[in-house]
Amino acid sequence: MRKNRVEGALAAGHRGVQLQPDLVHAHYFLGLAYFAASEMNAAYYQDAARHLLDAARSNPHWQPTWFVLSYTALLTGDYETREGICRTADGEEPGSQGAAVHRSGDRASRR
Repeated sequence: MRKNRVEGALAAGHRGVQLQPDLVHAHYFLGLAYFAASEMNAAYYQDAARHLLDAARSNPHWQPTWFVLSYTALLTGDYETREGICRTADGEEPGSQGAAVHRSGDRASRR
C-alpha cells in the first residue's frame, strides 16, 4: 500500500490467496489491503469484510481477524454487529457474524 499502489497490493493479496487458500494470513492480509484501500473508496469495506471472514473461517481462533472485523463494523456505524463480533472473538457466542458484517459493508458502500 506504500506509494498509493493499491491495485498492486490487491493483486499481490489475491495471488497469495490463490497460492495458499487455506492459510489464514493470506486472507487476513488481503482483507487488510482492502481495509486500507477503503480510505480512498468506501466500496472496499465490503471486500475487506468478505476476506476477513474468509480468514476467520480458516482459523476462528486467530484474534487479529476479529479485531479488524470489529473495527470495520465500528467504522461503518454498525455497533450491534461490532458487539456481536467481539462476543464471538471472546468465545461467548460461537457462530457466524458473516451476514451482519456483510450488511455493514453494504451500508458503507452506499455512503
